[in-house]
Amino acid sequence: MLAWHARGQGFESLMVHMKGFIYLLKSEKDPNKYYLGSTCDPAKRIKHHCGGFTHSTKSLRPLKCELLINVGLIESARIIERYIKNQKEKLCVENVIKSLNRYYKNKCK
Repeated sequence: MLAWHARGQGFESLMVHMKGFIYLLKSEKDPNKYYLGSTCDPAKRIKHHCGGFTHSTKSLRPLKCELLINVGLIESARIIERYIKNQKEKLCVENVIKSLNRYYKNKCK
């Protein structure tokens, strides 16, 4: 449970300091379909998707997590997610995801 800030700053101020992750889920039923999301609790969120509790991924099940990147703060994760989702061409989206994957894998070594 998150504590409420004593000075009247609520949940929003706490979100700024939470870790942020980008994740990519791939449909095992249709390998050409995938879902990109951001969260501060990847295990819980991915389990939610795989359990069929998320409307946007329910029809894609079963799902496999292809990529999970810790990008620092949740605000950064949301910005990256919006940027990628706003790319209209599938090839562009795939290239951005590949670049992120290479960058973060190399950075973690």
